Amino acid sequence: MIFLSLFIIISSIIYCKKSKVIIKKKIEMQKKLYSKMNDNFNNVKFIKLNNLQKKEEKEFEKILDKSIEFHKESVKMDTSYKLGVENIVKFGPPCIFILGSYLYMLGSITIGSIYVTLSYSNKVTKSFTDIATIIEALNLFRESYSRLENLLNLTTEDEKNKKQIVLENKKITFKNASIKVNGTTILENLNFEIKENEKVMVVGSTGSGKSILLKALVGFYEYTGSIKIGNTEIRDLNKSIIRENICLLLQDSYLFSRTIAENIKILVPYMPNEEMINISKFFALDDDIQKLKDGYESKIGKKGIALSKGQRQRLVLVRAFTKTKTIMIFDDSFSAIDRINKKQILNNLMSLEDLFTKIIITHDIGLAPNFDKVIYLNNKSATIGTHKQLLENETYKKIYELNQDKIEEEYV
Repeated sequence: MIFLSLFIIISSIIYCKKSKVIIKKKIEMQKKLYSKMNDNFNNVKFIKLNNLQKKEEKEFEKILDKSIEFHKESVKMDTSYKLGVENIVKFGPPCIFILGSYLYMLGSITIGSIYVTLSYSNKVTKSFTDIATIIEALNLFRESYSRLENLLNLTTEDEKNKKQIVLENKKITFKNASIKVNGTTILENLNFEIKENEKVMVVGSTGSGKSILLKALVGFYEYTGSIKIGNTEIRDLNKSIIRENICLLLQDSYLFSRTIAENIKILVPYMPNEEMINISKFFALDDDIQKLKDGYESKIGKKGIALSKGQRQRLVLVRAFTKTKTIMIFDDSFSAIDRINKKQILNNLMSLEDLFTKIIITHDIGLAPNFDKVIYLNNKSATIGTHKQLLENETYKKIYELNQDKIEEEYV
């Protein structure tokens, strides 16, 4: 019995080491498989328009074959181990019976001793029959825990600055600031300030660094020089404080696969329906929602697939304004909204005087006269002033005039 138990323990140790490697490979292949499926699902139109179906099918089959190969290897190892353990357990009683009979004939033991030995040997050896399942679960746990630990370690950004600072004022100041991304300088020697409750527009060509400028403000990118909110450097602020004071609305913000109401109330779960409807009207979304069969209880599907892109952007705006912050940044958040609704929404936003700072990134330079200040990014630098002042800049003036011609063409 001792010999059989030792044999099972040694086999289990060998199985544990080998299965750990295979489980890790299986998880990696599953990750690649799900990633490929997700990419293909989200880009199905692009794939069809460019006749990439066969190419994507081959790549998917290649990943699938490798995944199946590791799965087969895992099943083969599990089956071999389990069959081996079970056969060893079954082999025990006959051996004990034969050896016990021989010793009984010699008068060394009694029949009762043989019975007791058989009874306890079954209990001991059968306890090993489920060890394969336990080992596999243990290896899965270890691999999953290591991934979870890596994820948890991502929160260390807030551990750098644990001190809670109260921002007495919300004026934003850039002084000799340069912003780098992956070692490349995107913007350099920035010098300007944005006062509390100002309406500021950020314009520039594609790739000029508009989004990077404001993502640096919320702590996404490192910088040299000085970027302050009030009298405090951004780098010295705990990220949670920045998020309490700044709302950054991206062009494609995430929506949950829930109802419209649940998406709107995600920040304020107990918001009264009347207030939710009023905010939706403010952002020209209520009429669209009322046309849906279930209204605010309509499910929008994964990433809001049941809504148009313009409706999704308006829904994100509604959600953000259920809990307004002192600095609201709109990173091209109106790009998919039709001209009529966009005009109404911007007029509504501009009417909210002295409530919060509004910083809007947009390609629509024609809106510039409506703002207190315009930040024009070009060749890694920033030119700041009112729209009227910036018209003295030849490059800015040319872009503005071209935009005016474009608007006239659209109306014609």
